[in-house]
Amino acid sequence: MIVNQTLSYAAVITGDIVKSTRLSQASLDSVYAGIHDATESVRAWAPGLIVSDVNRFRGDGWQVLLGSPRFSLRACLIIRAHLKARSRDFETRAAVGIGAISHLRLDDLAASAGAAFRESGRLLEEMKASTRLAIRLTDVPHAEQTLPSIVFALCDEISHRWTQKQGEVMQYSLLPEPLTQESIGRALSPPVKQQTVANHILAGGGSAIERAIESFENWVDSQESSR
Repeated sequence: MIVNQTLSYAAVITGDIVKSTRLSQASLDSVYAGIHDATESVRAWAPGLIVSDVNRFRGDGWQVLLGSPRFSLRACLIIRAHLKARSRDFETRAAVGIGAISHLRLDDLAASAGAAFRESGRLLEEMKASTRLAIRLTDVPHAEQTLPSIVFALCDEISHRWTQKQGEVMQYSLLPEPLTQESIGRALSPPVKQQTVANHILAGGGSAIERAIESFENWVDSQESSR
């Protein structure tokens, strides 16, 4: 347990499972297993990136803390890809709040405090029913939040159409250091040819999403360098 730790700039992702009451307990457990597997993948991207394990709360809610906000969009999309890879019917909302952490409890994120936690929770409550991914930054003027908000919205619109096969591929192709298409094909079960992987990436809007992710990450880098 860590109490009274602070972070000056972090990302909190707060989510809930879409249509959770329609899922069996086994399916709900599979959704949470997918979120857990996705965040374990994210953990390997950079030291200290995943500050907390996934915290499950309120029956169908979850929350995770990232030490580097630049990876927040990519992390959300990797989570979606992992869920789609399990079932096209598995879906979660994810609200990203970026800002300071004034009080951190790793054993109980719900007991933590700070602008990033506050805005992430508020954003989730305010999201429209059709929205699955959204972002709010706490120390950036409202006018300057247009770009990241639009990037999240466009990535949401493209990725929510992913099929199960596309999700299987995207969980590898959207990594910061993606596998080659040949390697992705070999990693799938059953294995598929490189051309099949390429077709799934094309149909899933992979190129456009990767460009959007890079734009967002460059934008976050510019914000951090000006702090």
